Parts: sequence; C-alpha cells; structure tokens
Amino acid sequence: TTYQKAYLIFFLPHSIVTVSLVTALLPGLSRLAHARDYPAVSRSITDTTRTVTALVVPITAVLLPLAPLLSSMLFGYGAAGRPAAYQIGYTVIGMLLGLVPFSIYFILLRGWYSLEDTKTPFYLSLVLNTVNVALSIALFQVAPTQYKVPAIGLAFGLTYWIMMVVAWPVLGRRLGGLHTRRTWVAVARSLVAGLVGTAVTWGALLVVDSALGGAWDNLWSQVLAMTVAGLAGLLAFLAAARVLRIQEVGTAVGMVRRRLGR
Repeated sequence: TTYQKAYLIFFLPHSIVTVSLVTALLPGLSRLAHARDYPAVSRSITDTTRTVTALVVPITAVLLPLAPLLSSMLFGYGAAGRPAAYQIGYTVIGMLLGLVPFSIYFILLRGWYSLEDTKTPFYLSLVLNTVNVALSIALFQVAPTQYKVPAIGLAFGLTYWIMMVVAWPVLGRRLGGLHTRRTWVAVARSLVAGLVGTAVTWGALLVVDSALGGAWDNLWSQVLAMTVAGLAGLLAFLAAARVLRIQEVGTAVGMVRRRLGR
C-alpha cells in the first residue's frame, strides 16, 4: 500500500544511522546503568542524540524535496503509475518531518532498557498510539481526498515530536538530568542548517527541471536530478553547519570518513 511503501523509504535512513549507532551503544550503556553510573549514562545518551541528529538532519533535509521524485523512480512503473508514486512521496514527506524526533525517541527507549525498565516504555507506547490515532483521524477528516494518506503520514511525524517532548523529561528525572540545554541548542542548530539544505535542494531541483524542460520521463533524467540536487543540498548543509559551528557535524563527518576508509 501507499503508506507501507512510504514507511520503507522513511525507515531506511533511520535503520542505517540510528539503529547502527544505538546497537553499538547499548552494551556499554547497560554496563554503566548496572554500575549505577547515571551521569555517565546521561552523557552517553545525549552525546549519541547529538551525533545522530547531525547525521539524520542532512538526510532529512535532502529527502524532503526529493521524496516524490525518489518514489517515482522506485514505484512509478507498471500498474501503479507516476501519480500513485507521487502519493507515496507526499506521504514520505509527512513522515520525514518526524524523522529527527523518531530517532531521538528511539535512543531514549534504549535508556530505559539499559536500566532494565520495560514498564515505562510500555506506558509511553500507549500514549504514543493514542496520540497517533487521534491525530490520524483528525487530519484524515480535514485533508482533501487526494491527500488523505499523506495526512496520516504527517500525523505519524507530528506524533513523534509530541512523544519526544514527553519522554525526554521522564528519562531525565530518572537519570538526574540529560544535559538538556546543550543538547537542544545543538539540535536546534542542526535543524537550522537543515532548513538551508532543504531550500538549496529545492532550488537545485527547480534549476535541473528547467534545464531538462520538465522532462522526467526516463530514469537517467531522474537520477541526474536526484544527484545534482542532493549533492547541492548536502554541501549547503555542511556550509551552514560550519557557519553555525556545529561541532557534532564535524564529529559525524569524521565518523563516516573512518568507516569509508576501512
């Protein structure tokens, strides 16, 4: 279905970035929690949050304008056709608006698991599903017919902004603090740089569209547009991050370089 295909695209950057980093984090986090070194647990969670944000934001920034085109490349053939593929892309956009809080919420859950606390995540999941269902119904009712499914994707994204705001202080109280100010300043700076990346990606896509005369009928033109606009947006994000002095972006870039160098 449209929603399922959109979720697959949405989940790919999360699985590559956040799941990989948190999987490596969890054993050490559990040892610190077992030793009741809660300040170290807090530092580990917030450091990971800032690093993950620095990696997830540029991916989100570039994918937001490119989601319909990417969906067309992947699903715009056969019986589905390009209009159905664009619906998938619009749904991806709604979900991507919540990718950052989705990733942060995922990290917070691992904090409770390291403390061997499964009760709190259970109660939070009840709240999450209640909020998601309520927002989905509300947005579905007011959305135009052609945007009903994208409205559900938007409800998904908004739900995780709410849950991140709810879950953060709950875990913070358990650990005696989560370096909130430092973390949210870094996240806010990354988001500002992400807005720059999104704007440049969108502008580059319009330039390529004009150069191609609006011809998106073949795979190679779509690949060209994705590549040019994506690289432009990524470079714009890195430039903005440098201007804003986002240290976590430098750390994230160094991490990627080390992994690619292996």
